[in-house]
Amino acid sequence: MITTFSDYSQNSNTPLNNEQEGLIEEYLGSYIPKICCLESYWNQNMTDPLSVKPFLKAIGWMIEKEIVVTHRMIDSGAGLSYYTKYPDGLIWQDPKLAGIDLFYIAVHGKPGGLKTPVTEIDSDELIEAFSGLDRYNNIVFFAGCDIFAGKNGEEFAKDFLQKTGTLAVIGYTGIIHWIDSILIDTLFLSRFFGVEGNQFDQLQAIFDSVLYDYPKAKQCGFSIYLNEKLS
Repeated sequence: MITTFSDYSQNSNTPLNNEQEGLIEEYLGSYIPKICCLESYWNQNMTDPLSVKPFLKAIGWMIEKEIVVTHRMIDSGAGLSYYTKYPDGLIWQDPKLAGIDLFYIAVHGKPGGLKTPVTEIDSDELIEAFSGLDRYNNIVFFAGCDIFAGKNGEEFAKDFLQKTGTLAVIGYTGIIHWIDSILIDTLFLSRFFGVEGNQFDQLQAIFDSVLYDYPKAKQCGFSIYLNEKLS
């Protein structure tokens, strides 16, 4: 994502006139951070409305900053791709969704994949669904248990980074209880969206600060994998 006009200048081989410069500065000044949450139902109890949506919508209020939160329910790899896959996914078709900073995937996890009440989504499906993320700066946060657990989880994280082009993937190697996940995720998200300057350059520091302030995060297997483009 372009965060300053100098960033644009460094990434463009085309000289700009004053009018174009002004349009870019206007866009940067009016840009509103965005979270895209894709969630599955957490159990088979149809009277249980449990969802992470209210929690995510409160992040902006906590840090006194406007954040756009988009939210949809998914139950399969095809359902995920409907929203995320480049170039036909809904997020690529709607101009209002341009430049999503963080994808928050709130689904039960397994090593290298997800488990919805309807079906499981394996690593290849996940990677395919998120193809196209290399076109701008973003990160993907898997909020379920176990997705980075063991050899399968580690290999998935590395493959996901390489093949999708996102700048980082975040998630857990172990079983995590709801209250711990809310605390850990709140600390990370509030700092990611509240930090001064380019948050993508500060991902490791933000992650480390969560481990420092809430040591139990390490016991829960809270993990980050950074794209080598950031090194």
